[in-house]
Amino acid sequence: MVEKAVPKRKGGRLVGLARRASLYPASSSQAPYANPMILEELHDKDERIGALEEQNTTILSEIATIRSENATILAELASQKKFNAEIMQKLDRLMSSSS
Repeated sequence: MVEKAVPKRKGGRLVGLARRASLYPASSSQAPYANPMILEELHDKDERIGALEEQNTTILSEIATIRSENATILAELASQKKFNAEIMQKLDRLMSSSS
């Protein structure tokens, strides 16, 4: 966010943004203090997040593969069930015609 102070004087004092800007002078040459321990912790957490994201991607890929395999197995089971039902009908016809 960038603020631009437009000084307006009211009774000898600055008001509005001009007053606020004058209370907190901004200097781009001053870098904020960064605690090295906090920066190291942030770096470690970033690495951990990256590793977890990679692990998550691997797990999601494995789940997709398993779902595909399960769908194939279910289709094979349905086909086998249909085949078994046909065999049972043929056996029933044979048994009823032989008696």
